Formats: sequence, C-alpha cells, structure tokens
Amino acid sequence: MIAMDELEALSKRPRLYERKGNNLWDDEHISQKMLEAHLDPDWEAASRCHRFMDQSAAWLGQLFSTHGCRELLDLGCGPGLYSERLTRLGFQVTGLDISRRSIAYAREQAQQKRLAIEYHCCDYLNIDERERFDAAVLIYCDFGALTRAEAERLVQGVYGALRPGGLWVLDVFRPAHRSPDENGRKSWGVEREGFWNAGPHLFVSETFYYPEAEAYLDQTFVLQADGCWKAYRIWETVFAAEILEAVFAEAGFSILGCYGDVAGGEAADDGTTLALVLQKPGRT
Repeated sequence: MIAMDELEALSKRPRLYERKGNNLWDDEHISQKMLEAHLDPDWEAASRCHRFMDQSAAWLGQLFSTHGCRELLDLGCGPGLYSERLTRLGFQVTGLDISRRSIAYAREQAQQKRLAIEYHCCDYLNIDERERFDAAVLIYCDFGALTRAEAERLVQGVYGALRPGGLWVLDVFRPAHRSPDENGRKSWGVEREGFWNAGPHLFVSETFYYPEAEAYLDQTFVLQADGCWKAYRIWETVFAAEILEAVFAEAGFSILGCYGDVAGGEAADDGTTLALVLQKPGRT
C-alpha cells in the first residue's frame, strides 16, 4: 500500500527536469500501447499521421539528395516508419531507439520487407560515432523532451557523428503549442484497462509549468488494485526560434533553413512547430 510520506512527496512540485519515475519505454503494457499509437495511420500521438510522414520523407529525400547525402541516422526511430520510407528512397539508414518493443518490431518489418536497415536498441544520448553519417533526423519534437544537460550531450554527439558538411534536421514545439494556464491542471480516472495499466487502476495526472525554462511537466501517478503505484514523468520544453538558433550556433552548426514543419512548410510567427536544417561546417 502507498504510505503517507509517499503521498506527501507526490503532492510536491518536482524540481525542474527532475527525472525520478518509472520508465515508459520498456513498460510491458505501455510500450505496447505506444507501438499501437505509432502504427495508427491517423492518430498523431506517438508519431505524425502517416500521410504527413509520406510528404515529410519526400521532402527530406529531396533535401538530402541535393546535398549529396547517402548514409542517414534516424534518432528515436521508433518502429522504423521514417527509416523505411527513407530507405525506399535509396538512402542507407541506421535507426536508434530506446524502446526494445519498437526496435523488435522495426527489425521484423525490415526483414519481412527485405529492407537493409541497421537498427540498434540504445539511448541516442550515448552516440559514439565519428564522422560516419551524411545526415541525421530527430523527428516529432523529441528534442524538447530532454533536459538542458541531455540536449547539450545530444548536440555534441550528433556533431561528432556527422561527416564534415553533414546535415541535421529536427523539429521542436514553439510556445504557441502550449499555455502557461495549464499549470496546476489535474485529471483523474478509474479504469479496468487503459493506456497506463493492463488491469484495474486509478490514475491522477497533473501538469506543471516552469517559466524559467519554458518547460512543462506532465506527471501521472497510477495506483493498481494491489496497492502498488507507479509514477511517469514526461518533460516538454517549447522553444522560441532565436533561442534555439543560438543553441546550435554555439555548438558549431550553421543554420541552412527554418521551416514550419519537417515537410518544408512555411514557418509562421504563430506556428506551433519549428523545423531546422542544420549543417556541420566543412563541405560546400
């Protein structure tokens, strides 16, 4: 059963970017629900809708071909939806993802479809490649789920993994995506089976806003019928364009273009997403 001191701890506002909590990606039940969300062609939950991905892959393929890119790194590849599309366009793709279930599915699909994609189940923060790839992608705003230290680590890792002149395409959420009014918002429910648990459970969700970092924490506690409980924390930072550009410029990347999304859409001041095309110096 949950103890009183645990209840008191749960009621407190977490520190900015505090990482305590259970792992979403390898939870047996939640990882299956997330895979189902990835594979739903019309549901923009774990992935963009599949029609948008088709448009996005076509735009990325043209961009990479124009710059002579052949070997691509798909960061946070999930079940391989972008990796497969880019491979069919003629690129050699390596996909990284922390979810064992997603990588297992991606490998199975690649084998069945006879696609030569290299998949690795690992944390992409631990990239240890040196000038192996011509381009990298990080799609569906994963960058905003990282702490500041993690983001710096990823930027350095990608920079090292790219060959001179290599490209990095990523997207982020902008401030218009969320509202500070969400701070303190709570919801709860009792379900026999749902996203958070395979059996009967109570879930309580709360959102916290951290203005000093333009960050949001979506926190959910799940109490199972046997009295055991789990906590899940999902961080989401939103970025103003000028701040984001400064982060990458400081790391050594130049910015080739800013777009509204990773299909080459036009950037708008009131847009909810921003996509950047970055380049490592060294090749014209």
